[in-house]
Amino acid sequence: MNTDHKPLGIYFLIILLITICIQSNVAGSNNEQWYYYDPVHIGPSGGYMEGFTNTDNNLLWVATTGGLTFYDGIQWKTLTSTNSPLTNSHISTVHGSEDTLWIGLKSTLIKHYDNQWIIYEGAQYHLDNKELRTIATTSDGILWIGTDLGVVTFDGSSWNHLTPENSALPGYSIRDISIDIFGKVWIGTNEGIAVVDNEQWQIIDHTNSPLGDRGSAIITFDSQNAIWIGQDYTVFRYHNGKWNTYHMSDLGFVNNYVYDFGIDENDVLWIAGSQGIIKHKNNDWILIEPSDINIPGYNGGSTVVFVDNSNVKWFGSFGILRYDDFDWSYVHFNNTGLPNSEIISIAIYDSKRLFFGTRTLGLVEKYNGIWKLNNMLNSGLSSDRITALAIDKDEGLWIGTDSQGVIRYDGVEWTYVTRDNSCLPTDNIRVITKHSSEGVLIGTSSGFAYITENECTVFPSSMDLPFSGVNTISVVDDNTWWIGSGSNGLFLYHQNSWTHFTQYNSPIQSNVINAVIGLSASQALVGTNGGYYEYHNDQWTTYSEGNSDIPSDRINSLALGNDNIRWIGTENGLVRFDGASMEIFNTQNSILRNNGIKVIAIDEENTKWISLDGGYGVYIYNEDGITTVRKREENIPTAFVIYQNFPNPFNTQTIIQYSIYEPGVVRLDIFDAIGRHIQTLVNGFHHAGLYSIDWDGNNISSGVYYYRLSAGEVHQTKRLILLK
Repeated sequence: MNTDHKPLGIYFLIILLITICIQSNVAGSNNEQWYYYDPVHIGPSGGYMEGFTNTDNNLLWVATTGGLTFYDGIQWKTLTSTNSPLTNSHISTVHGSEDTLWIGLKSTLIKHYDNQWIIYEGAQYHLDNKELRTIATTSDGILWIGTDLGVVTFDGSSWNHLTPENSALPGYSIRDISIDIFGKVWIGTNEGIAVVDNEQWQIIDHTNSPLGDRGSAIITFDSQNAIWIGQDYTVFRYHNGKWNTYHMSDLGFVNNYVYDFGIDENDVLWIAGSQGIIKHKNNDWILIEPSDINIPGYNGGSTVVFVDNSNVKWFGSFGILRYDDFDWSYVHFNNTGLPNSEIISIAIYDSKRLFFGTRTLGLVEKYNGIWKLNNMLNSGLSSDRITALAIDKDEGLWIGTDSQGVIRYDGVEWTYVTRDNSCLPTDNIRVITKHSSEGVLIGTSSGFAYITENECTVFPSSMDLPFSGVNTISVVDDNTWWIGSGSNGLFLYHQNSWTHFTQYNSPIQSNVINAVIGLSASQALVGTNGGYYEYHNDQWTTYSEGNSDIPSDRINSLALGNDNIRWIGTENGLVRFDGASMEIFNTQNSILRNNGIKVIAIDEENTKWISLDGGYGVYIYNEDGITTVRKREENIPTAFVIYQNFPNPFNTQTIIQYSIYEPGVVRLDIFDAIGRHIQTLVNGFHHAGLYSIDWDGNNISSGVYYYRLSAGEVHQTKRLILLK
């Protein structure tokens, strides 16, 4: 990749920080009321990190799918579309040239210079409908921009679009552009490489080199001006007329896709690969695996690599690895532990402890700002497809799956409830609701069941009630339940009798009931595929697209705030309804990235937790502001602190959280009750911040243990209890 980056100057950082503050202050109350938890993005298109660049004072710039981030050696800060003039928070590439920063987005190029933001967007700059992938600058100041539809050049006054039709460019899809020491421009495409020297073109492809006939190329140069080319699963080196070919599989690195190159000042080649980081030095090829790095949270693989002005190596994927030739350190770069999967269900214990069920990637727990992903590989989950969540009166978490029944987790034990060992009519779970006294009601694709520690009752049993699939359940008290069916309308259970409402005997226009909130036996809020309804004393009030401001008749979710405000999640926006007027939130007037509202849950601080269709993370909203939540999330440590592990006691797995006040080497060790060293969990350089680590005591016997945090002259110890 191109590493010809020139200094921006320390004044640029100061100006930019001022810009952030100004933008934050003028952003308005809407942004202060909203906050977004971005999911981790992992994928072959570049992953969460899209690229790096550097400045003279080692200010590191990172292009990410969640904004433009910079690091000054102490703190990370992020510019987004809400706190800066950026038109989009998905940054695809970034490039520093002299005192100018170039930022590439979809169909847009932004120039940041002397506290000015200049936006180039649209057909007049040949940027329309293009994905900007890479940027390079020649010594005479010409900007070369690689896109998915050719190359765009800019000489300071005129723009030009190069394609295979009007130039010798061998392919449309540009992967990389690099400049060699002679000023030649090397363009890696999906059909070969173009080398541009002034107006002379040379093409290197499968007809005149060992390169394959397909596969985009990445390019870099070592100190001998040897050319290194990466293409799919192969690395090529060309020097003085000689080609060397290195297939990853022949080197023992099977299925290791070559994403990116970096060469350090010692001529060591670093490869960001799908299976791990590869180091090439003195003809030796070394795979650096997660076990070699030994950093919690890093699972191997990287999509981008960059060597900065201080010869520090940076590797990016869904987080950032830093290597200074002595120690590895790791930064979780997103603000959550949410995987990139649609959130199907949310359960709230309180504002500090929440659970999120994903469609395909397991269960996420958020506790005191720490995110933990539980899946079939690291927990007792029997499925990663989580369809429903509920917390019972004993604080046990009930977890519904799409095909493996229900699991109850009390912090230590995982208990499995299926159709084989209970009265569940099927293992396909749609909804779980806490009963008012004990146990839970579980809705499935074939009826529902009431389950306690000693009782299991299935509905329908001998009753002729056409529940079919149960989508939603609301419990008012022991004798009053509201049940929403997937195709047969709404049911009210009250004092041992049932009432059935359908589109044929009530104003309801659809028998698909997606959400219900029962307030009493005579009052309920109902969301259907045919509008929103309020039922009170045998009277129905209908709210539809035809007679109200509701943006869609398809209602996915409902929630009721402690101020009695109704929150209605529709296919076309979020509705705040006070009983008289409706306020609509959508992509046009809020930070929502999608108008399809999936789930709404409200905590005791009246903060709304919202998920969207399609895996767009989690949003929070509070009319009175989210200052409390943000302080809890962004609190900068003021001391070295090690917190009590959670859960404790625990069965094999627990979370240890600690905060670091200033950068330095940190060590975290486990000792048994008589002081014998059991395991070192952490040993390496940390920047200031809040950290957490999972400890798995599966191979350790039950008993009392101690964990000790050491940072410089500071040592802190706490006790934990392992119970199997």
